[in-house]
Amino acid sequence: MRMANTDRIHVETFFSRLLGKPPIMVAGMTPCTAHESFVAAVVNAGFHVELAGGGQHTEEHLRNRVKKIMDLVAPGEGITLNILFLNPRLWGFQYPAVKAMRNDGIPMEGVCVAAGVPSLDVANEVVSSLKKAGLRHVAFKPGSAETIRRVISIAEQNPHMPIVLQWTGGRGGGHHSFEDFHQPLLETYGAIRRQGNIVLVVGSGFGDAKGTLPYLTGKWSVQFGYPPMPCDGLLFGSRVMVAAEALTSRAAKDLIVQAPGIADESLWEETYKREIGGVITVTSELGEPIHKIANRGIKFWRELDDTIFKLPRDKRFPALLEKKDYIIKRLNDDYQKPWFGRKAEDGRPCDLHDMTYKEVAERMLELMWITRQSRWIDVTLRDTFGDFLRRIEERFVEKPTPSLVQSFDDLNEDPKALVEAVLHAFPEAARQTLTQEDVFYLLTVCSYPWRKPVPFVPVIDDKFEFWFKKDSLWQSEDIDAVVGQDAQRVAILQGPVAVHHSKVADQPVKDILENIYNEHVDELLRLYYGGNKVNVPVVEYLGAGLLCHSSDGRHAGVNVTRLEEGAVMFEVTRKAAELPDAAEFLELLAGQKHNWLRALLTSEAIVQGRLLVPNPARRILRPRPGQTVFIKYNSSGVPLLLTVHHTEDSKAVPRRNSSVVITETGDVIKLTLNEELKQRVVPLELFFRYQPCQGYNPIHEVMQDRNANIKKFYASLWSLDPSCTDASPFDTFTSKFKITPRNVSDFVQVIENQAEMYLDGDRPVAPMDFAIVVAWSSLLQGVLCCDGDLLRLVHLSNQFRVLDEREVLRAGDEIVTESVLNSAVITDAGKVVEVKATLKKQGAAIMEVTSSFLYRGKFSDYERTFTRRTEQPVQVVCASRKDVE
Repeated sequence: MRMANTDRIHVETFFSRLLGKPPIMVAGMTPCTAHESFVAAVVNAGFHVELAGGGQHTEEHLRNRVKKIMDLVAPGEGITLNILFLNPRLWGFQYPAVKAMRNDGIPMEGVCVAAGVPSLDVANEVVSSLKKAGLRHVAFKPGSAETIRRVISIAEQNPHMPIVLQWTGGRGGGHHSFEDFHQPLLETYGAIRRQGNIVLVVGSGFGDAKGTLPYLTGKWSVQFGYPPMPCDGLLFGSRVMVAAEALTSRAAKDLIVQAPGIADESLWEETYKREIGGVITVTSELGEPIHKIANRGIKFWRELDDTIFKLPRDKRFPALLEKKDYIIKRLNDDYQKPWFGRKAEDGRPCDLHDMTYKEVAERMLELMWITRQSRWIDVTLRDTFGDFLRRIEERFVEKPTPSLVQSFDDLNEDPKALVEAVLHAFPEAARQTLTQEDVFYLLTVCSYPWRKPVPFVPVIDDKFEFWFKKDSLWQSEDIDAVVGQDAQRVAILQGPVAVHHSKVADQPVKDILENIYNEHVDELLRLYYGGNKVNVPVVEYLGAGLLCHSSDGRHAGVNVTRLEEGAVMFEVTRKAAELPDAAEFLELLAGQKHNWLRALLTSEAIVQGRLLVPNPARRILRPRPGQTVFIKYNSSGVPLLLTVHHTEDSKAVPRRNSSVVITETGDVIKLTLNEELKQRVVPLELFFRYQPCQGYNPIHEVMQDRNANIKKFYASLWSLDPSCTDASPFDTFTSKFKITPRNVSDFVQVIENQAEMYLDGDRPVAPMDFAIVVAWSSLLQGVLCCDGDLLRLVHLSNQFRVLDEREVLRAGDEIVTESVLNSAVITDAGKVVEVKATLKKQGAAIMEVTSSFLYRGKFSDYERTFTRRTEQPVQVVCASRKDVE
C-alpha cells in the first residue's frame, strides 16, 4: 500500500492493519527488551516491540519502566507487555497491573502470554478481561501443534479480540521448544486461516530479507509440496541483540558476532547434543530448553545439566558434595556467579561458617558494589548488604545504642566507609566466625523474592540449582559486574540460525530492521507491480482495518437518502426499541473511504496528551430516536461537514439549529456541541489533530487551551462572570440571589417536601438545603478556578452549617454569598476540591455551605494543591528559664 500523505510504500497484512506498523516485530526478550531505552529505540524506528516482563520484578518497577518508555516515544505509541505465564509471581502482579494501567489511560495496547499457553477456561478469562480493560490484542506463543490448536480454540471463543499467534518452533534463540519449525505450521495452517481473528506471526532464525520474504509471500511451503501459505508478520529476536541501542555489553556482542552460527537450519537440533555454530542448548531455571552462546560459563552449565541437575532431587545433593571442590573451582574460574566463601588472608575457598563477620561483609561488598563506578549492581542488593551490617551490630552490641546504619540510603555514596565504621565499633567481628544461626540468616536475606538474587553461589545445598541458575541473564548487559569483566563467564541468549546473520556489532536497530523491510518492499514491488510504485493502491493510513458495510445497502433503524450537491442524510428511527447498534451506525456514517471522518468515528480511543482515552465523538454521535445526520462531501468524495439535528420528542420536526457540527481544516478537526438555552445557543468547541502517519491512533486531541475553553463554555451556560475562569484559587467569589416565592415552590416540588411552612403565605420559608440554590453561582466560581477537565467533574457532597439560628431563608430575602476554595487535594480517584460558601443577609453571616467535587483522572500538579485549616490554639506554659532553653 502507498501512503497518501508520505508516498511511502508499506506491506499490508493482517498484522499491519492491526498495529498500523510494518509486519516486522521484535519479540519480548529478557534482558534485551526489558529496558526502556531499547524498547523506545525500536518504537521510534517505526516497528512493534514487546516490553519483556521478565525484567520487571515489582509492580512499581514495571510502572516506572512504562512511564519512561512513554517519555521517550511519541504520544499515542502503544506498549505491549510480554508476561511469563509460567512464572506465577510475575504473572500475579503484571497481569492485573496492565489492566489497571490501561484503565488509567496509559497506552497499554497488548499482552503477550509467554512461556506456556493457558487452559481454555483461563485463557478466555484473560482475553475477555483484557478486552474489557481496553487492550487491542493478545498474543500467545504455542510450542507444539497441540498448543497451536488450543490457541485456535481460544480465538474461536473470543471472536471480537484479535489473537496474535506467534510460532517460533525449536530453532529460536532463548527458550525454545523441541518442535520442527515447519511441520506443525503445515499441519495447522488451514485451521489457523479459518479463524478470522488470528494474526499469524512466525519467527526464529530470522536475520535477513532473503530468508524471511518467503514467509510473507507464502512460498516457503511450496518446497514441501503445499500451496503458498503466507504469514502476517515476522518476529526477530536474537538478530537485534547486537544493535547499537541494545544494552548487551560490547564484549558479549563481540562473542555473538564471532559465533559462526549455522546456514543449514536443519542442524539446529544438534544443540541438544553438542555445541554447534557457537550455540548450545541448556536447561533454564524454568526447566525449559534455552539456546545460549557456548562460552566457558555455559559449557559448565551444560556439564552440570548432564551430570547433576538431571538426577532425581534426592540424589543431587550427594552428587554435589562428591564434586564440591571441582564445582567451586569451576565457579571461580569460569562462571558469572563465583563461589562466595573465601578466606581473606590467603584467598582459599571456604564455607560460610568458616568466615568471620568481617570477611562476609567485605566479600559481599566486593561482589555487589562496583568500586570503579561507585554503584551497586542493584539497589535491592544494597538493602541485602545493609541487612547484614545491622546483623553485625545486633550480634556484637553490648548496650543499647543507635544503629550506625540508620538508613540504607547511607550506603549509596561510600559503603566502604560505613563498613569500616561498623567494624571499628565492633572489633570482635574480625575474629568471630559466623554462627549457624547467622549462616541461615544470611541465606534467608539473600533469597528474598522481592530483591534481586545475589550474584554469587553462597552454599552447596539442596537449593544449588536456584543459586546457580536464578537471574542469570543480566550479566551480559553489565560486564563490569562480572569477575574480570570476562564475557566468557556470562549467559548470552542467541539462536544457532539467527546468529549466522549477525556480522556487525553496534549497528542501529533502525538500520537493521529497515534494511530488511525495505528489501521486502522492493522485491514485492518488483514481483507484483512491475517495479512501478504508481501501480500500488493508495491509502490514507496504515492500520485502518477492513471496511465493513451492509451488502444490500439497507441498514436497520436508519434511512439513508442521497441529496443534491454531494450530501447524504441519515435519519434514525424514532422508536427507541429499533435503534441501530452504535458501532454499526458509526461505521455507516464513516463511509467507504479511509479519511479523517472515518478515523474520528471508528477509533475507539484517542490520544489525549500522552494517554489513551475513550473517543468522545463516538459517544456524542451514538444513535438517538429521531436523530438526523447530514454529511456533505466534495467532488472527490472527501467529507467536508457533518451536522447532527435532534428532536424534542418522537413527533417533532428536527431542530433547525445543529446540535453537533464537525468540520476539518488542514489536519485539524473541530467538533462543536451547541447547547440551546431559551434565547441563545452556547457552543463548546473541541479540537482534534488528524495524524494519518500514526494510523493505529490517528486522532489526537488538541490540549492547548482545552480546559480553558470548557470552563468558558460552562461559565456561559451557567450565566457566571466570564472572568471567574481566570481567577486565582485564593480569590473570594461573590454572588447575589433574591429569593422569590416561585423559587421556593419549584424547589420543594422537586424534592417532594410537603411541609406547609414552605408553601403558605407571600413569604414562605425555604428549607435549609435551599441554600445550595442560593450559593450555587458562587460555589461554581470556586470550582472553575481550579485546573481540571470539567467534562469529568462529579459532585461528591454538600454540608450545611447554621451560623445564626434566629435567621431562616425566606422569600423576599436578598442573600449575598461569598465563597472560597477550601482545598484542592490529589487522590487516587482524581483531584478533590472543596468550596465553602458563606451566606449573608443584610451583612450578617447566617449559614455556611460546603460542597465537595471530584475532577476524575490522574494529576501530578502537587504544587497547586493546598488545604485551608483553622488550627486550634495551643497554650505552652514556661515555668522556668530551663523550659525556654
